[in-house]
Amino acid sequence: LSGVSRSAFYEHFSDKEGCLLAAVNAFLEPTVREIVEDSQRPHGEERARRVLDSLLARIVEQPAAARMCFVEIFAAGPGAIESVDRAIDTFQAFVAATYEQMPAREGMPPEVVGAVVGGLRKVMHTRLYRGDEAELLELAPQMWDWAVSYPAPPEPLRRPRARVQPKQIGRASCRER
Repeated sequence: LSGVSRSAFYEHFSDKEGCLLAAVNAFLEPTVREIVEDSQRPHGEERARRVLDSLLARIVEQPAAARMCFVEIFAAGPGAIESVDRAIDTFQAFVAATYEQMPAREGMPPEVVGAVVGGLRKVMHTRLYRGDEAELLELAPQMWDWAVSYPAPPEPLRRPRARVQPKQIGRASCRER
């Protein structure tokens, strides 16, 4: 599929997974670089919006690479998933820092930031899965409005109560039953 001879392929990559990791990193690297290299500048809404817009544009311009990163990556093994997870962690930290600079969003809990990033990722994943990635450019304003629509909660989030694990009836003692 690469269009080069087997020997040329293996001069550059030790195996197919190495090629896949290089492709994933090549696709995600511009967004990560945009976040990290501009870390000296204030995050702010304008910069965050620019990062989101450029990521969506990259997805539309390179749908096969984006599909590989967001849809098919889970079949690629732990190394590839870890690479994508690192990029998402970087994006999530960027979103958290951006919220800190927005009125009424300071102190946004990590759980809410993670939910917002997860929601954005799900919209991208769904459009890529269906082959409707071009819709992402039209959805960008709505995605942005949704992502910044949550104010920080007025008090810290409460931890959920611990779930009681159901006991296996056949193995429980009379006292446990």
